[in-house]
Amino acid sequence: MVTVMVNLPCKVSRSPSLTSVLVKWILPPVGTFKLNFDGSSLSTDHAGGGRVLQDSLGSLILASVNRYGQATNMVVESRALLDGLHMCCVSGFLDICVESD
Repeated sequence: MVTVMVNLPCKVSRSPSLTSVLVKWILPPVGTFKLNFDGSSLSTDHAGGGRVLQDSLGSLILASVNRYGQATNMVVESRALLDGLHMCCVSGFLDICVESD
């Protein structure tokens, strides 16, 4: 369980408020694995993505990251997913759930 605290400054007469958002990763069914992936493009030349594979106990099985160079966020997210699926297939993990933000 992760609690994310967000403090968003805004230009109004009252003080900025503090908001709590509960984020929880849900285990995959017993006997399966979950692939989580994400990608980000900070500028046209700095894009990358990563992925993790975990078992039904939440143990880390595989993880990897890639730099993609010049790419949009949509391309990077897609590449991170494709690279994650490839990572799972070549490692013999075929019964997987996929999750992203």
